Amino acid sequence: MEGIKEVWVNLPGKRYPILCGRGLLARAGQISLERQWIRSGRKVFIITDTHVGPLYAGPLAKSMENAGFSPVIHTVEAGEGSKDFDGMKPVFSRMIREGITREDKVLALGGGVAGDFAGFIAHIYMRGIGFLQFPTSLLAQVDSSVGGKVAVNLDEGKNLIGGFCHPDGVISDMDTLHTLPSRQIADGMAEVIKYALIGDRDLFARLAGSDSAELMSQMDDIVVRCCEMKRDVVERDEKDTGDRMILNFGHTFGHIIEKSLTYGFFTHGEAIAVGMYRMALAGEKLAITRPGTAESIRSILIQHGLPWKLTPEQEEKVEQNFQKTLRIDKKGGQEDMTIIMLKSAGHCFRMKITHKEVEKLWQSGR
Repeated sequence: MEGIKEVWVNLPGKRYPILCGRGLLARAGQISLERQWIRSGRKVFIITDTHVGPLYAGPLAKSMENAGFSPVIHTVEAGEGSKDFDGMKPVFSRMIREGITREDKVLALGGGVAGDFAGFIAHIYMRGIGFLQFPTSLLAQVDSSVGGKVAVNLDEGKNLIGGFCHPDGVISDMDTLHTLPSRQIADGMAEVIKYALIGDRDLFARLAGSDSAELMSQMDDIVVRCCEMKRDVVERDEKDTGDRMILNFGHTFGHIIEKSLTYGFFTHGEAIAVGMYRMALAGEKLAITRPGTAESIRSILIQHGLPWKLTPEQEEKVEQNFQKTLRIDKKGGQEDMTIIMLKSAGHCFRMKITHKEVEKLWQSGR
């Protein structure tokens, strides 16, 4: 289709496209009809949040209505606080009242939180209903909308209850990025930098040569490249038991930072940024990572408006919660876990170490 770049995800029993382009929300209904994602005349249940809904729920609903579908908009409070069991019950009740059946579709409209939440709703409602992803944040477009992970939170940690449920399609409208505040652009850039670090040295050089404002004109290509990288990894390891773990570079430390400082103090990308620098610095001290890699990461994080270190008070809070939070990490076992280390920018590998050794890595990355 003219003006649209496509990345196809091919899995056993499931094949779907990621569409990237401009003005796609206004064309979403027609695209869904032409690709037979939704049967003519069916209902679409749009799940969005209080930040994104006022901007884009109306245009998406209008596009669906123009294509002959019957849209219903359900808005939840923005943020991680809505992504739990308490937040799910009113959504299910509304779906029942609106007569949503397994022949209808859920549309996830928003950032990573909305995508996770709506995807999990679709995964378990009436034992499974089809859904489409409409990511509106940079982080969601390059990462969370791709790969089929859906989940909700517990008080004990993020995304502990979930599953693998792939959408029928992903529609990323690049125009939605223009309404993001600069902090949210930086949030997404952390994941873009992660992709460059784990597998694309040329992309890392490209990011180092431009700031986020300069990259906005190139963002279509950058989003597509990140989606291609994630697609390749997911096709090799859909259920996150092997190669897919490389996508967690910086996340072991980042998740501990998020939990220790309470969710919302740092964005997800900001916490991952600190985690990536910290892991690279620890790797250099162990002669695992090429000298100078951590400094190049620090420079590119600063360039894109991201943090790279914690204050002494934040360090203390993290250390107090380190082992408790580490033990509920989904990549770990009772006593050990798999972490991702860098050899250099663009090259990473998996390494299994004990929980105590993970904490020593954290401390050596000061």
